[in-house]
Formats: sequence, structure tokens, C-alpha cells
Amino acid sequence: MVGTSDGTQSRIEPMCVATGSGDAAATSTLLQQRFAQPPQRADEHYRLARLLAGSGKHSEAIETLKRCVALSPDYGQALFALGRGLLHGGFHAQAVLPLRMAAAEMPDSAPVFFHLANALLRSHSKHGLAPVLRRAAQLSPVQSQLWFKYQLARRYQKLARDEEAEALLAAIDKSGAEAVLQQNALHGRVQLALRRFDFERAEVLSRRLLVLAPAEASYHLLLLDSLCRAHRFTEALEHVESSPVVRGISGLREWIEGAAHFAKGNLDKAARLFRVAAAKNGSGEMVGGHGVRGYKFIEEAERNGARTQVDPLFLADARYRQHDSRLVFVVSCNDVYLQIFGDRLFRSIAEFGPGCAVHVHLVNPSPAAVEMLTAFRSRYRGLDFEASSSRTSSERQRGHSAIARYLIAPDLLDSWRRPLLILDMDACIAAPIDVIQRDLADCDVALYCDFDKPFPWEVCCANFVYLKPTPAGRLFAWLAAVCMERLADQGVQWTHDQMSLLLAHHALRDRLPNVQLRELTAHESSAFAINSGSYKKRIVARRNNPNLDIEINLLEAVLTELEIAAQRLSTPASSM
Repeated sequence: MVGTSDGTQSRIEPMCVATGSGDAAATSTLLQQRFAQPPQRADEHYRLARLLAGSGKHSEAIETLKRCVALSPDYGQALFALGRGLLHGGFHAQAVLPLRMAAAEMPDSAPVFFHLANALLRSHSKHGLAPVLRRAAQLSPVQSQLWFKYQLARRYQKLARDEEAEALLAAIDKSGAEAVLQQNALHGRVQLALRRFDFERAEVLSRRLLVLAPAEASYHLLLLDSLCRAHRFTEALEHVESSPVVRGISGLREWIEGAAHFAKGNLDKAARLFRVAAAKNGSGEMVGGHGVRGYKFIEEAERNGARTQVDPLFLADARYRQHDSRLVFVVSCNDVYLQIFGDRLFRSIAEFGPGCAVHVHLVNPSPAAVEMLTAFRSRYRGLDFEASSSRTSSERQRGHSAIARYLIAPDLLDSWRRPLLILDMDACIAAPIDVIQRDLADCDVALYCDFDKPFPWEVCCANFVYLKPTPAGRLFAWLAAVCMERLADQGVQWTHDQMSLLLAHHALRDRLPNVQLRELTAHESSAFAINSGSYKKRIVARRNNPNLDIEINLLEAVLTELEIAAQRLSTPASSM
């Protein structure tokens, strides 16, 4: 309860900033109905600010809160809630002002100063950071030091500086930090252990997490992930049966049993179990929040077909189509990937496979991207370039860039009548084309598979797929395309290319038992083409991210200052 300007009492509702959610038109109507006249009381200003923040009008919300504070100086918690909501919603710069106002209202609140420091760091603002840090250190010297160590460790993780991140997280873990911070540190250590394939350590740390928070389902899933990746499926199933927290997750048991069959190479049993698991669980909660809505039966996908509208940008010279002894390389990308990786890929193809064709599919291309591709065509005259494009919404663009190359593969097999090699845009050819074709000569389909992975979306990798213009090759291309289209229609934006390749893999074996389908190992596929992989791509991008460098430099300076301050506080006055 908070006092207002007219002496009445008003209940404060929690300030929640639902960024990007809600109906803007409905919100506007509600604002007009509720506040036909300018609000006079502090609680009315507060409610108006909530509505403005919820509809994305952050500047107006902050101005309204200023008037709210002027009418009642007890609204520091409201300011803190708004600033925290903006910060968690990704509006770092906008969060600074309400958090500064909250700090002025609550100068003895350490959480307010922690969040204000975080907002300044995330918005890369040095202005006023030093006094905020000093005040946080005064209010809670030990906790502030641990908090900034955790922030620095998170940024080290983004740059794959795992040893430095582990050292900081271990220090937090051993320091007796508050419960939430210790759980966050342990969670980060589990992720680092899984990244290093140290499954035994990941299991030990996951069990410690469960001691701290036994009702947290995500921690149980971390433990199950550790056990499954170590192929300890029996123990994983025993944990599911013994824990009421995860026992009720529909389809989880079938999912683990399917992973066990995958590890043994029993693909048919695994496929059936995965379908049962997906039919039971429509939310994807047992796969760590990937948002997978389940496998759709291939028959349903085939009834819908592939419907992506493809527009030709320029076609290859007809005479090249007669050279059926050469490969056709197929990639799809957006403007950014073409600019970053295009020259490297085309140069490697020209070096190892002169006379080959390259089909580039651009998603939502700009005129500059088309000009860039035309320049590549002129630069590498030994290659026969062909290009097409398609349009999609901005929300689906990144996911569509991954699957577009497969959506056009059936038509390319028919038009070229030559083998296709589908690659990621960031790949480099690592062997002469003659060697690749000789090694894959007996295959209708060849793709890179890793059956050591415990979960199905990780098994079939989409970065190296070889297809021949045979009935089996055409059927595989068609099945993969219609499944990707169907999953995209269902809103699955990530891993749908790998899921669809897995479904096509099983269906092809069911329909054509004698198909020449080769499952390449990582070593075999890397002998043909080197791919940086999505994880390494993210690391490269982050290493070149000046914002992360700024944040790390600031955090390192903060910790140094806090350590010096702690040493001064621990030094007896007589020795000064």
C-alpha cells in the first residue's frame, strides 16, 4: 500500500513489461477508455505507465512514471520493476533512466544498484558507472564482487574462453554465495562440462543443482542430458521413474528409449519410439525448450507438398548441363552470409573442381546481393553459376535460409540430371572433385551422421548431403523437402532441416530396402569439405563483436577495483 497525493491508499500491482506482446490497437483503446482525462493520482499514473510499457511505448512510460514519483515519492519499487523489466526485455539503454530514478528513491538497495550497473554495462555506457559500482560495493561488498564475477564469466562463455569462465564460476560456487547466484554458477559449470564432453563431471554438478533446487525441472533435464550423452540410458530411465518432477513429462521415457536404440544402431525401433514420444508431447518440453512440436508423419507432409515460390535470378549456360560428369554445388543463404563466406567457398570450388556448377539460392535478396553474386560469377569464370531466390517473412528468414537449399533440390535434380552436393555457406572444399565423386560413386544418397548423439535432431547433419539423380536420390530429396516445409508451417524454426533429413533417412530405407545410402562419419565428411559449424561461427562472430570486448574490459576493471577496495577494508587502520 502506498500513499497518494490526496491522502488515500493505493495498492501497487507488480510492474511487468511484456515487450513485444499484446495487441497494440486494443491497448490504445484501453488507454483512451481508462484515461479520457489526464490522470491526477499517483496510482493512476502508475497504471498508465504499465499500459504504455506493455504496448512498447517505453519513453512515454518513463515520462509518466516521473509524474508518478512527483506525486508520491514512495514509488521506487515501481521504477525498479519497470527498469528491471526493460533490462530483461533487451532494452538496456531504456532501462538506465528508471533504474537511476529507482536508485535515487532507494539509495540503500543493493539489487537496484546491481541492475543499474548491469544496464550501464549492457548499453556500453561508462558515464556514471564508477559511482554506481562503488555504491554497490559499499552496500554489499562480497555479493557485488561475486555478482560481477558471474557477469564476466557469462561473457567469457560467449567467447569460448572456457577455462577463465570455469575459474570464475568455481570461485562463486565455493564462496557460499546466495542461493540464486550459486545455482546460476553451477548451471554454467554444467554447460561447460557438457561442452567439453566431460559427462561424469556434468552429472556430479547436476546432482548438486538438484540438492539446491529439487523441484526445478530444467535441472533434472540437465542430469538426464548428462546421462544420455554418456550412453547411461538405464540410469536415465531410473531417474525418470524415481522423480515426480519429470515423471509426468509426456513422452520423455520413450524419447530416452529411442536414444538408446539409436546408440545401438536399431534405427527402426528408434524411429517408432520418437514418433510415439512426439505424439504424446506436443510442446517439446523434454528437449530443453527447443520448441519442437513433434514429428509429422511423412504421409501428411507429402499430401501438402513443397509450396515455396522460387524465382530464377539467372540460369546457367545450357551447354554446361551436358557435362554430367561434374557435380552441382547447392547452397542457400541471406545477404550477410553471401558477403562473409561467398568468396571463400567459391574460391575453394574453383580450386578443386573447375568446370563444376554452383547453384546459389538467396533468401530475401537485396539488389546489392544480386550484384555481388554477379561479380562472383565474373570472377570465377571456370564455374557455371546459377541463382534463384525466394521471399519469406523476417521472422522465418534465418530458418528458411537453412532449408531453402533442400526445398529446391528435387527440381535441381530434374533440371541438371547430375549429382548434387548440398553444403553450408561457410564450408570449404577440401579434396579434388574427382576424389569426392570416386568415393561416393556407389551411393544414391550420402550424408554425414553422428549416431553417438543421444537426441534425434543431432544425428543427421545438414551441412553435407550428396544426392544422385536416381529414383532413390529423387525420393530422398522430395521427402526431405516436404517435411521441412511442413515443420516450417508448424512454426519450427531451428533443427527442422536435421529432423527432416532423419525422417527422410528412415522413410527411404522403409520404401527402398536396397537403396545405396551411405552414412558418413565426421572424419569422412571433413575429408571432402571442412565446415566451421554453427558453434564456431557464433564464436567467430563474437570474437569480432566490439560490444563484448567493451563489456569484458569494463567488468575486468570493476573486479580489479573491488578487489583493491576489499584489500583496503581488510587492512588495519594502524598500518595505513
